[in-house]
Amino acid sequence: MALRANVAHNHVRHERIVIITGRTANVPHIPWDQRLTIDDLGDPNDGIIHITAVFGFQDPTDFPEVLRPRRRPPPRTNDRPRSRLLPRLEDHTAVHPSARYGHLA
Repeated sequence: MALRANVAHNHVRHERIVIITGRTANVPHIPWDQRLTIDDLGDPNDGIIHITAVFGFQDPTDFPEVLRPRRRPPPRTNDRPRSRLLPRLEDHTAVHPSARYGHLA
């Protein structure tokens, strides 16, 4: 394992280590509250956890989305798979302070 080789070579490891495994189930959809399993691998104090993400075969395998903490599942916009070639764009529009008063600087 790369982690074992790194510890043997550098004699140090990160304070927290997260190992993520993903698998696809033989059902179309997995409910959001059943997609993640978190295991401390027997020692809750060593900083190493194993996360297993399970997706249905029609669910998008979007690891950042499934790992994001949430209170409810994200809205489904359509059933087509998203392209992995183009990044998602987010609106980071900044408003100049003077625009609050109806004019630009």
